[in-house]
Amino acid sequence: MIREESDPRMPFEIERFHFTQRAENNTDGKFLHIVTLTVGNQVTIRSNANPAFSNTIRKFQSAIVPACFGEYEFVNEDGSACTVVQLRWKRG
Repeated sequence: MIREESDPRMPFEIERFHFTQRAENNTDGKFLHIVTLTVGNQVTIRSNANPAFSNTIRKFQSAIVPACFGEYEFVNEDGSACTVVQLRWKRG
């Protein structure tokens, strides 16, 4: 997985996760994440603490991951190249 971060002068982060199978992420209990699948077919967003908490997004769809979600992962079932773009504030 490759993780790109945004310009340090901006008050928010725009991060990109490039992966083929899975990528890990964390709200740190204080950051709401807005995520969009920009490359790939379908990705499941799954909580590490409670895998029953999950959502699936398709290409160009977005989801809001609440700050209380904590550690979670993006799972790509078909193994193709994926990019998830994430927006969040820099300070929680």
